[in-house]
Amino acid sequence: QRAMQIWGNGRSPEAEALLNHALAIRQDRLGPGDPKVAEVIERMGALSYNRGKYDAAEEPFKKAFDIDRKALGERNVRTSVLMGDIGAAMREQHRCLEAQDIVERSLKLYRESLPPNNLLIAGRLNNLSRIYFCERRYSDARQALRNSLSIYVARSNAVGMQEDQALLKRIDNAERNAHRLAAWGFVLGASALLSLTVHVTCTLWCERRHIATAANR
Repeated sequence: QRAMQIWGNGRSPEAEALLNHALAIRQDRLGPGDPKVAEVIERMGALSYNRGKYDAAEEPFKKAFDIDRKALGERNVRTSVLMGDIGAAMREQHRCLEAQDIVERSLKLYRESLPPNNLLIAGRLNNLSRIYFCERRYSDARQALRNSLSIYVARSNAVGMQEDQALLKRIDNAERNAHRLAAWGFVLGASALLSLTVHVTCTLWCERRHIATAANR
């Protein structure tokens, strides 16, 4: 926790050193397969993720996931959290199909073990919406986001509501722009076809006129 606070103050190298020190201590005292070791590794991944180093974040997230899955089982909430972390790192690398698979699995596990209005479910729906958005599946993205928003509203979570509403606007704008581009593509395509038709017609007419002129000589 202290390492993330230090990172929040803009002291990333110090936070990284603190996490490495904590990891060495926990591995020595508890062994490499203890969930408390996974906690430190997860924070190392979160540090990289928050610095925008998504490929570097994916590896520690996966290591922490493997530890928790073996120690706690795949249906444990902590294991499901890490599945979402891995999916988010993949999403930010534009590996949307891979991210979709693991985040949908995580959401399914959440829904089986948590109350329907749990904030973890809302967060996972938000993550899934971003993945659908990445895939340009605007209707699916909007539906997932509305499900997420309904939980935040029920729980009076202002931060979650603001984030979902902002993302919903982005989805609506992107879909409108996609429709405009498609319309322009149709217009440009029709215009190009018309120009080609006129060109071919003129060429044929000129050739026929040339042949007729030559025959009359």
